[in-house]
Amino acid sequence: MDGTMLQQLKAFDTDGQLKDLEKTLARFNLFDAIGATHKELWHSDFLAFLLDPAENHRLREEFTRRFLQEAVPNLAGAESFEHVRVQREHNFIDILIEDEATQTALIVENKVWSPEGAGQLRAYWNATSAEHSGWTICGVYLTPSGQLPSDSRYRPISYRIIVRLLEDMLEEKGSTLQDDVKLVVRHYIDMLRRSIVGNADTKALARQLYFRHRSVLPLMNPNTWKKMIEAHLRDLVGKSQLLASEGTSTDYVHFRVKEWDRAEGL
Repeated sequence: MDGTMLQQLKAFDTDGQLKDLEKTLARFNLFDAIGATHKELWHSDFLAFLLDPAENHRLREEFTRRFLQEAVPNLAGAESFEHVRVQREHNFIDILIEDEATQTALIVENKVWSPEGAGQLRAYWNATSAEHSGWTICGVYLTPSGQLPSDSRYRPISYRIIVRLLEDMLEEKGSTLQDDVKLVVRHYIDMLRRSIVGNADTKALARQLYFRHRSVLPLMNPNTWKKMIEAHLRDLVGKSQLLASEGTSTDYVHFRVKEWDRAEGL
């Protein structure tokens, strides 16, 4: 490796923005630690927990109100969502939210990475309509990017909206929330930003690092280093008076000690 390339590698290693990126990606996250990041059922469980005013998160109806007013705009004038009912897997629906006061039922179909099943959304709508005669039936199709559902009666919503609603709630109501609740919600937001919807700041920082140091980044490819090490080892063996080459296989440079050839029994 020439001196110029070595200097460029050192510049990359000491770049302050690289340290910032490493700190961001290495930051402890509770949801990453328990392996829940990409588990769709777990996301549905946690969102249903946050959406249920009767649960012990002590958010009361705060997140419920924000989510319902985002998902069902005609509920914006509703005075209270304190008595809504939230169910998991009722008629196989990921999350079903029922508001007796406004006679509104909201179907939430959650797809983190899995595809939509054929006829799935229509079946959920029909089952909910049959059980809620005279009610207003609404649907939400929740995905990382706000993907369009096959059934136009469902409104597409991105997990970015979940992030925004939770961040707004913490900013406006954080002083009234318990510390443990705020901590868990912050960890959930951080996990969503890093692994589900992507963090724009982190991606921008990574792009800046790439364009500033792209001349040396190919050297970090393991295959490149493997070839360099292999060539260096072959050169060392070839120059040595004590060693003899035994050839090179896919993963190894083979050699023997010449003196062993004279050793009795070998």
